[in-house]
Amino acid sequence: MPAWISTRESSAPSQGTHNNSSERELRPTATYHKVTGGFRSDSGADLYATVRSVIGTAARRGIDAYQAIRATLQGESVLAPG
Repeated sequence: MPAWISTRESSAPSQGTHNNSSERELRPTATYHKVTGGFRSDSGADLYATVRSVIGTAARRGIDAYQAIRATLQGESVLAPG
């Protein structure tokens, strides 16, 4: 077994050794890009990425997507730990 695998497992036993959750998080964006052909502007792409980030983080923390977006627009952060 390579040394980096045993080092990672011993230093962070709570983390998995796969990236499935990251891949699942990116899938809707890839599908949107494939279906629509992409974004017309950088600002549109940035807005979409920001909204997806807020919704994805809220879902992982058990927060309703609508409430997370509303809190973010009111200046509160659902992305901050805690």
